[in-house]
Amino acid sequence: MYFEQNRLALDIDGNGKVDALTDGLLIIRYLSGLRGTSLIQDAIAPDASRKTAELIETYLGTLTP
Repeated sequence: MYFEQNRLALDIDGNGKVDALTDGLLIIRYLSGLRGTSLIQDAIAPDASRKTAELIETYLGTLTP
């Protein structure tokens, strides 16, 4: 239930879809301490609205305590 209620918040790259190969990978990399190019390399959907490491890091920072 919690997941379904918060599903859209997990659209990390902002393309309107929650995808394990983009959003999930970004979350795992972020939680593993990767930042900058290492965070986003080959993990951003082509139609993403958040395409830079700075935008992704800022967004993920709002989701973590």
